[in-house]
Amino acid sequence: MDDQLQQGVLTVTKQFSHALLVAVSFLFVAPTALLAQNAPQPGTRIAVVDISYIFKNHPGFKSKMEQMKTEVQAFEETLRGRGEQIKTISEEMKAFKSSSPEYKAKEAQILKIQADGQAAAALKKKDFLEKESQIYYSTYNEVVSIIREFSLKHGIGLVVRFNSEDINQEKRESVLEGINRAVVFQHRLNITTLILDSINRSAVATKPGAPARQ
Repeated sequence: MDDQLQQGVLTVTKQFSHALLVAVSFLFVAPTALLAQNAPQPGTRIAVVDISYIFKNHPGFKSKMEQMKTEVQAFEETLRGRGEQIKTISEEMKAFKSSSPEYKAKEAQILKIQADGQAAAALKKKDFLEKESQIYYSTYNEVVSIIREFSLKHGIGLVVRFNSEDINQEKRESVLEGINRAVVFQHRLNITTLILDSINRSAVATKPGAPARQ
C-alpha cells in the first residue's frame, strides 16, 4: 500500500508540474501572440478625399487664381486699346483714296498693330498657361504633403481620390462621370474636411504676425 500511495503521489506531482509548466509558458507566449494580433497592420486603414473640393476651397489657390484673373483682365484691356487704335486709323483712312500713299501707310499701320497684338497675345497666353500650371502643381504638392502627414499620424495606409458631388441626372456628362467613379460607396472614410482644416490652419500660421504653431 505504501508503494502504491507513493506512486500515486509521484504521478499527481508530475501531472501538477506539467500543468504548471504549461501555465508558465502561456504567461510568456500568450502576451506576445496577443500583441502581434492587436498590432496595427500597415495598409489596412483606408480613407477617401475629394481633391477637387479642396482646390475649390483652398484659400491660397483661390487667391492666386484671382490674381491670375486680374492679370488676364488687364491684358484684355490692352488688346481692347489696340482695337480702338485700329478703329481710329480705319476712320482716318476714309479721307484718302485706296491708291494714295497716305491710305497705304495707314493700312500698313493697322497690319503692324494687328501683328504685334497677335504676337503679344500668343506670348501672354503661354505665360498664363505656365503660371497656371505652376499654381496647380504647387497646390497639389502641398495638399498631398498634408494628406501624407495626416495619414501617417492616424495610421492610414491608403488614401483614394473620390468625388463627393451629387450626380446631376439632368446633365449627361455628370451622369457618365458619376458612373465611371472609382469609389461607389464609402462610409465615414471621408477626410476631406479634416485636410482642408489643416490647410486653413497652415495658411493662418504663415501669415505675417500670426502666432507660432504649437
